[in-house]
Amino acid sequence: MTTQAVIAVSGGTDITVATGGVAAYWFPPNGFAEPTAVPNVTTTAAPFVDSVMPTHMTLDPAQHGWLVYVSGSSAVQLQNRIEALRDALLQFSFTLTTTRDGVARTWTCWPGQMAPADQGRDYEMQAAYLAKFTVSIPCDPIPGAP
Repeated sequence: MTTQAVIAVSGGTDITVATGGVAAYWFPPNGFAEPTAVPNVTTTAAPFVDSVMPTHMTLDPAQHGWLVYVSGSSAVQLQNRIEALRDALLQFSFTLTTTRDGVARTWTCWPGQMAPADQGRDYEMQAAYLAKFTVSIPCDPIPGAP
């Protein structure tokens, strides 16, 4: 399976995360799961109904949850790439295009967050100029929605 995600950066260079370990930002071999649309249903009870009736439904924001590796050829380059990913995730609003096996979907997203995974970097990862983060990006539950 080939997966890729492109975070659009306003006024800067887009961040591309792909499967495989030869890029600046990459996913583990299994890539990432699609976010789930979660319905939020409002119900009401009435004396003429045996239970409750749904009256209104909206979709809660979906959540992209990833494990992302960041690599560099030096400590300075690695730190710059980590900061670029953090800056991309902290945009007020941005688009995210995910591609799984050639099928592209574009999401409207809001500020995301990242946190070091497994304490971020062990000695071997530091020596290889590699860091690992969990990334969470809230987005509109329907791809392509404004």
